[in-house]
Amino acid sequence: MLGDAQARDPLNRGQFKQAGLLATTAFLLGLLLPALGLAQVSPPTMLVKIKDKSQPIKLSAVKIETTIVGFVAETRMTMTFFNPHSRQMAGDLYFPLPEGSTVSGYALDVHGKMVDGVVVEKDKGRQVFEAEVRKGIDPGLVEWTKGNNFKTRVFPIPPEGTRTIMVRYVTELTMTNDGPLFHLPLNFRDKVDQFSLRVEVVKYASQPLVKDNPLANFEFARWRDSFVAETVLKNQALTKDLKIALPDVSKAPVMVQKGLDGDHYFGISDLPELPDSEGKAAMDAGHVTILWDASGSRGMVDHEKEKALLAAFFRGFRSAAEVDLVLYRNVRGESHRISIKDGDVSALLAALDAVRYDGGTSMAAISPPRVEKTPDFYLLFTDGISNFGKEEPGQFDAPLFIFSGASATNHPFLRYLALKNGGRYINLNRVEPKMAVGLMGRTPFSFLKARVISGKVAATYPQVATAVAGRFMLAGKLLSDEATIELQYGLQGKVSYKTSYTIKKKDGVQGDVLRTFFGQKKIDDLAMLPDKNADELVLTGREFGMVTPGTSLIVLETLGQYVEHKIPPPRTLPEMRADYFKEQERRDLAEKERKSNKIDSVLAMWKERVEWWNKKFDIPKDFRVKEEKESQMGSGGGGSSASGRGVARMLRSNPSAARDEAALDDDNDSEDSPADRRPEPARPRAKKSKKKGDSSGEDIPEPEPSIVLKEWNPDTPYLKALEKAGKREALDVYMEQRKELGTSPAFFLDCADYFFRHDMAAMGLQVLANIAELELESHSLLRI
Repeated sequence: MLGDAQARDPLNRGQFKQAGLLATTAFLLGLLLPALGLAQVSPPTMLVKIKDKSQPIKLSAVKIETTIVGFVAETRMTMTFFNPHSRQMAGDLYFPLPEGSTVSGYALDVHGKMVDGVVVEKDKGRQVFEAEVRKGIDPGLVEWTKGNNFKTRVFPIPPEGTRTIMVRYVTELTMTNDGPLFHLPLNFRDKVDQFSLRVEVVKYASQPLVKDNPLANFEFARWRDSFVAETVLKNQALTKDLKIALPDVSKAPVMVQKGLDGDHYFGISDLPELPDSEGKAAMDAGHVTILWDASGSRGMVDHEKEKALLAAFFRGFRSAAEVDLVLYRNVRGESHRISIKDGDVSALLAALDAVRYDGGTSMAAISPPRVEKTPDFYLLFTDGISNFGKEEPGQFDAPLFIFSGASATNHPFLRYLALKNGGRYINLNRVEPKMAVGLMGRTPFSFLKARVISGKVAATYPQVATAVAGRFMLAGKLLSDEATIELQYGLQGKVSYKTSYTIKKKDGVQGDVLRTFFGQKKIDDLAMLPDKNADELVLTGREFGMVTPGTSLIVLETLGQYVEHKIPPPRTLPEMRADYFKEQERRDLAEKERKSNKIDSVLAMWKERVEWWNKKFDIPKDFRVKEEKESQMGSGGGGSSASGRGVARMLRSNPSAARDEAALDDDNDSEDSPADRRPEPARPRAKKSKKKGDSSGEDIPEPEPSIVLKEWNPDTPYLKALEKAGKREALDVYMEQRKELGTSPAFFLDCADYFFRHDMAAMGLQVLANIAELELESHSLLRI
């Protein structure tokens, strides 16, 4: 049956009976996505190194421009950072983006002008950046790190000067109890000298509502067929996020835009009707296994949301539950059994509070052992960022439900892992713990497929099955004047619900937001398996100008740099771009001419050689060759004596040929002409001496010189403390020292060596794996 999504009330769920069952109530709560108090991505911070410690520098100016088209918002954030120090600095800007977003634009100031980045393959981008930095030149590079995290490095930031960076990205509106909402993080750490904001809602019917407005003079007014709000502030303390409610967006679920490339792109926002039941109720489970990521990077994460989720989950159980708590890092730890009765989770929460976060992360370590009893389902708490050993775990024998509250999270991989194992991935930054309870332990209701009923559509995304908990977004590219698409949903691959939409080109407006959204949705699918889809990710990043696991955006300073590295300048520099292609054409012609001249030269030499070999010599019948001393002749490689002597005379008259022939002699290693061989370098011989007390008189070789490495034994206070503590207390001492020295690779190397030397190999490997975590911890310093 085809439903008309436009006529449905999003909260009128006919399948929910008025029975008042606890499970149904919890499930309904799970469908209501977050209220606006949820933690979201914080504004970016620029870090510089001061005495080996990362410190933020002042964000002096911020300019934000947002365009909202239906359920999609594109934000362009331009940030100016001030360096108060008396020397130039290199700055690192890490900025995790919301789930499903990627960087679709990047610019850096060059000689006072903002220059857009251009897409390059990731490896090439890093090579070019490092090569230019060594020359003292200031390129800019933004790249995708693990998960949905992005990094840009800027050099130099002049002493008592500024550098300006622009980052552009697209996000979906947040779904809340009050309807769709745009959320912009504005909780900056310090006052901002200059701040400006402009938000445009394209083709919107009624006035958007600003919730708890933190900005002065920021109100929406009609502008053409859109609504616009803008403000300019100085020396402003911005400590409260901006939230804009857009309830009427639900009345127009289909959006169409004609992109700058001339193609038409569309987005569909659907609210499917959910079935009466999604599988076994969580409250009926008797055995649950909790897999808890205890690696070093997770020590920087606030776990309160995760613990609140578990408390709400087990308090709703109808009977006692057996919980197996498993900590994992680079390896899987032993299972610890905890019994929960009458909703008492104190023992479980105490065990989680006592976790010591240390070591690297191997996601393969969560694979269930064959000897372990199969639970009703698994609950996995992790950021999904694997940095040690194999990444993908084996297949689970029960549904796997995954949760993350960290901003630095590998969202695509965790969605793939949950989907593969019949569970669901829940981002706790988008769903409150108490609301997520209703989704736990239930077979997920999923989007299965988009079927084109009429018209022509190039592609739609997502193309993989996707768990749905409320509103679902589809992106596509329209080829015909109009088309009708059917969206199919169901449980465990079986279609149970369908709805259809018609998309028309004539409804489209000019703009590139939906084109970016389409590319972003495609990347989101491909990023689930980045290694398998590496080539396609590079092609997609190039096509849409986006940062992906295989592509970066780079800014260069001069035409010479672009030419040297064969990177076309951005389209926003048309004159330089034209000069680049002219120079490349000139170089290509010069290279072709050089190759042509080289080929002509080789052909001339070849013809000369052929003519020589084809020349006929008249030799008298009674011709005799005068004998010469063998030491002056050479044998020509072991041929007949006459021919050998003839070759010898030819070689003496042609030094070039002589060198070639000498090489042939070495290869042939002829024993017939030792005098003609080039002398080999003398090999050193071992000295011989008579051994004392040896009556045989035979010479005995002396031992040859060798290098002996002494064991590394640094004189450091933390190693002295470990030695003093002994094996029993060493772990406690190490963890205490880690609090202060946990950013030093040398500390982990020395401590790992200690544990290895004291027959604690497993602990040594865990400590050594922390080095892989250092990069992740530097990301988390931002507290984003």
